[in-house]
Amino acid sequence: MGKIIPEKQILVISDDESVARVTELAIKREEWVVPFVFCLSNQPASQLPSDKYNLIILVLRSYDLDPVVALAKASLTSYVGQIPILIISDKPFLSDASTQIYHMDFPFTTSQLNVQVRRILQEEAPNSLVGSHDVKATER
Repeated sequence: MGKIIPEKQILVISDDESVARVTELAIKREEWVVPFVFCLSNQPASQLPSDKYNLIILVLRSYDLDPVVALAKASLTSYVGQIPILIISDKPFLSDASTQIYHMDFPFTTSQLNVQVRRILQEEAPNSLVGSHDVKATER
């Protein structure tokens, strides 16, 4: 049996409220996750909870929205390189472990999301985050 993971706070940001809620439900299945949801389309950045996050998940349904622009709209660019950011998008994007930015393809399954979140937050093997952690077709 694996080591118990302490409670983690995850901020879910999306350009689509229903996608944000589905993502929240998917990660809530893990008892150690406390999600916060923020929708870019209908909430001002000032409404973001000011808690310290262990991970930001940026889920972009629109192909036209750039991840950096989305982070800027949410006033979260200062988090880049400070905490892990998982970008879920159908737009090609390379992961960069040195800046703690990871990518996963949209659409995604619940199991893909939970595997990716566990990899990023895994405390037992921090060196396992070196290199790309894009979800491969073999993991689907």
